[in-house]
Amino acid sequence: MNKLNKNQLKLYDYMSELSEIAYTASWMENLEFSLWKGMNNEITSFGHLKFTQEIRDKLKILSDNIGGWIYFDEENEEQFADWKKWNEIKNNVLHHRL
Repeated sequence: MNKLNKNQLKLYDYMSELSEIAYTASWMENLEFSLWKGMNNEITSFGHLKFTQEIRDKLKILSDNIGGWIYFDEENEEQFADWKKWNEIKNNVLHHRL
C-alpha cells in the first residue's frame, strides 16, 4: 500500500473488509469497480456481499470525505484517485470491456 493518508486508509480498509465478506480475499480483482457499481445501485450483490443501504451510504461518505476512490494498480498496488482520475480509469476499463 503506497502513501494513502488517514482518511484514504479508512476507505481502503472498508473496501478490503467488504472484499473479505464477498470472497474471503483482502482485495478481490476488480473490487473497486464492483463496489462502485454497488454503491451506485448498479448491482445488488458481489459474491457473498449484499449491498445494503448502510453499505452504500458508508462507501459514499468515505469517498466523499476524500474526494475520490481507491483503486488497484499492478505496479503501485492500492492508490488514491481524485474524481477526475477515477472517472478516467473507470471509463477506460468499461470501454475496454465492451
